[in-house]
Amino acid sequence: MASVWDIGAATVGVGVSTTIVVTLTDSAAIGDLVCGWMVVQSSGTLNSVTDTKGNTWTTRTAYTSGTSRYYFVDSVLTTALAIGDTISLVCSTGANRKFAVFQAINGQAASYFDQQGAGASGTSTTPSITTGTLAQADSVIIGCVYSSLSTLSVEDADYTWLNDAILDNRNLHSAYRIVNSTTADTYSPTISVSQSWDTNYIVYKLATTPPPSSGSQLALMGVG
Repeated sequence: MASVWDIGAATVGVGVSTTIVVTLTDSAAIGDLVCGWMVVQSSGTLNSVTDTKGNTWTTRTAYTSGTSRYYFVDSVLTTALAIGDTISLVCSTGANRKFAVFQAINGQAASYFDQQGAGASGTSTTPSITTGTLAQADSVIIGCVYSSLSTLSVEDADYTWLNDAILDNRNLHSAYRIVNSTTADTYSPTISVSQSWDTNYIVYKLATTPPPSSGSQLALMGVG
């Protein structure tokens, strides 16, 4: 039985700071996998990720759409994070908006990374992206979408809403699905108005026997 839960989100306005700081609204224990999705606009780049407790972070391959760059970051905690701790993402410039959403996973495999998408973009009310064939049946998919001048109105029926970072009527959103099949999966929520959007996903493998639950997780069994 694996658990996935929201731990925080943040935004930074144009010209405010090079750094976006996420203050945690929930905790994560030693051994939990904490992952985030963030966007830095106006051709900015993500330079580093740190947290209050000194955990080591991995930055996955950036997805670029226009002048925006999207990043997945993750860390298996060697020191627990508590409510009120912070995760800081330092970017190359302050002359842009920045958004970040973070979630935690309890029960990932030792070799947990499976795949991330190459990203997709469009203009409609129906963002959509499909994974590749999964490396193993027991996995968690984090689906994400950023919409300009629009907010998410209907979550994909197979996914559970995680978090939103909203600024200037722009919305960075994350959701998840736990699966027990290697079949490729499509994430397709609905946004409120037909506007430009970018979407992506990341897949993490789950352990056959995950550790005991921690934090304020919602434990869910896998679905096919």
